Amino acid sequence: MYLPFLFWGQYQQCSSSNDKPNSNHRATTQSNPNEQNVELNRTSLYWGLLLIFVLAVLFSNYFFN
Repeated sequence: MYLPFLFWGQYQQCSSSNDKPNSNHRATTQSNPNEQNVELNRTSLYWGLLLIFVLAVLFSNYFFN
């Protein structure tokens, strides 16, 4: 289970109690200057799935022990 989701309600409570506007809002919302697109083509998808499958086979004894 992903740990931050356990404390999501507490996080929302703490963040909503801050009524002061963020003075750094302009600095944090600047656009990314790198306009190059990142693509996941079919070959990369197959390599990634193969890697996950091989690692799952290699570590299956560790997972199920």
